[in-house]
Amino acid sequence: DTWGSERFRESLAHPLLRAALLGAVAGTDLGEDAETVRGSSLDRALKQAVRGCGISGTTMRREFPTFHTLVFDQRRRYRASLHDDPSSADPVLFVVGAPEVLLQRCRTVFDGTRSLAHSPEVRRNLLDRAAAAAASGTRVLAVCRRHLDRSRRQFDAGDVTDLTFLALLHFEDPLRPDAREAVRGLAALGLRTILATGDHVETAAAVARETGM
Repeated sequence: DTWGSERFRESLAHPLLRAALLGAVAGTDLGEDAETVRGSSLDRALKQAVRGCGISGTTMRREFPTFHTLVFDQRRRYRASLHDDPSSADPVLFVVGAPEVLLQRCRTVFDGTRSLAHSPEVRRNLLDRAAAAAASGTRVLAVCRRHLDRSRRQFDAGDVTDLTFLALLHFEDPLRPDAREAVRGLAALGLRTILATGDHVETAAAVARETGM
């Protein structure tokens, strides 16, 4: 929905969306005001949504101090960060990345109040939704979490398993108005254009169609 609309503000109050947005920005520099929002268009959209929940950078640092992080990697296709959890004695690991990678590592699904079994049928349904959204040109991120032993302050890629799925977040990232003309101009010069991305293959295909590649 549009920023600032009543429906959008109401949706931000839902505990499941709130948990997913918290997980999506955990381990990033949230900043303190609109002028300090930095990063990609996706980063900025996430941070604005979190602020719509009334969560500031100060709140995140106070309630979810960061212990350890794994930055996004094109090979792994996810990023992860370990934090203190104000609602648990055990630290929480948030993982954000490609749905086709992370959904295979989920054991449960959070419905806003409790965790439910993550069956093959649920996984297939979520993968189909992610693929359908990607085919329309939408960027899709999966947000997951798990709690580690309370003594842990570090983790590695081997800990990114037995996850609880929180949500699929969809983002519209429109092409620049001159993108199609730029691709056409390169083709006229006899140059081949290559599209390199860490997004879902269907998102890449949709962008390629839109630009005339």
